[in-house]
Amino acid sequence: MRLNEKDDLSALPDGELNKVKSNITKGAKDLEQLWANALELVHTAYELAQIQRPDITMESAWKQYEEMINHAVKELSKARGVDGDWRMSSLNEAEKVEEIKWSMETNVDGLPVNVIRKAKDIDELIKPFFSHNVTGRDIELRHRGVNNVCLYFCDSDGKRTGDKVTIKKAK
Repeated sequence: MRLNEKDDLSALPDGELNKVKSNITKGAKDLEQLWANALELVHTAYELAQIQRPDITMESAWKQYEEMINHAVKELSKARGVDGDWRMSSLNEAEKVEEIKWSMETNVDGLPVNVIRKAKDIDELIKPFFSHNVTGRDIELRHRGVNNVCLYFCDSDGKRTGDKVTIKKAK
């Protein structure tokens, strides 16, 4: 099979994704489980399926992850009510949050990559880099503003490797 630039190998196969989805459905219906929120349920579902959660640079897998979060919200709403204890905020408060389009730019093997993501604020996009640091390298946060930030990756000596991700509000 010949790969081209548009192939995204990060996507989980349907069978693996169905394991996560099934774990979410079962977890939402298990009323003995006291989920703090939908995200906790999704993270547990990935863990039970023995599948590593994606980071935001894995475009297709990240989209699947977002779909699993939506699935968890729907399943928890069905099983525990739309305004149950699992919600992080009241329904009206959650509906008021408007998502903004953000541009995430980096280079992969010398080729520029630009990914557009929706998030309520820039912190929502930065957190996964630190929470799920799959590179194991130090990350230096620079040029931090409300609408932009640069993340520089460092080697084991703390020196920048040249790899960076720039996040800014999309036009």
